Amino acid sequence: NFYLSGYLGTAGGLPFFARFNANPHFAPEQLNSYELGYRRLFGQKLSVDLALFYDHYHDLYDEEITGPIAIEDTPAPSHLLLPAQFGNGVYGSGKGGEIAPEWRPTSFWQLRGSYSYLQMDLKEAPETIAAAPVPGTIGSSPRHMVSIQSGFDLSKKLQLDLDYRYMGALPGLTIPVPSYSTADAQLTWRVHPRLELAFVGRNLQQPSHPEFFSDPGPLVGIKRSAYVKLTWMK
Repeated sequence: NFYLSGYLGTAGGLPFFARFNANPHFAPEQLNSYELGYRRLFGQKLSVDLALFYDHYHDLYDEEITGPIAIEDTPAPSHLLLPAQFGNGVYGSGKGGEIAPEWRPTSFWQLRGSYSYLQMDLKEAPETIAAAPVPGTIGSSPRHMVSIQSGFDLSKKLQLDLDYRYMGALPGLTIPVPSYSTADAQLTWRVHPRLELAFVGRNLQQPSHPEFFSDPGPLVGIKRSAYVKLTWMK
């Protein structure tokens, strides 16, 4: 019998574990996805891409409780045990879209942008008791995302690239991650037709910001950074 144990903490002074037993009826997850895209050119300087999607999910993975909490003495020391298994009790849908314009005001300046929206509606099957609630899954993906990129050809050998991005909050994680916005910058000098020297700054808007939570441990912030990059092209 294959099983996987996970430590959950302590309760009543005893260690608390979850044991996930093998599930012979576990099935592959199913997805039916529908997408619609449209592109429009407005003259020679402006274009807009629009994409819409609808996804239907069935038999999604979940963690299901299969019995009451009990005290187990073997292996020592005595501990609380929650019996569970991996199942396919989640179903639902996701829908959203993205709009991405691109504009070239002048021959040396180019602007790109995008806005993405995601709405998820997932449910647990009535006959299952989930160890991890569905809202945690829904809140693990950002609902809103924004990106703006600006590129300047300062000369035949110098190029400046600026990048701004916004990510929506992730309230469903064990430690919720707030929304954040940040920016990157890169100045590239083409020293030779095959050699480029770039000065790069990342995450410039704040000293650090968290982007995701990974158990175990606290939130880890992505720090502001700067470096020099040398590229040789054959």
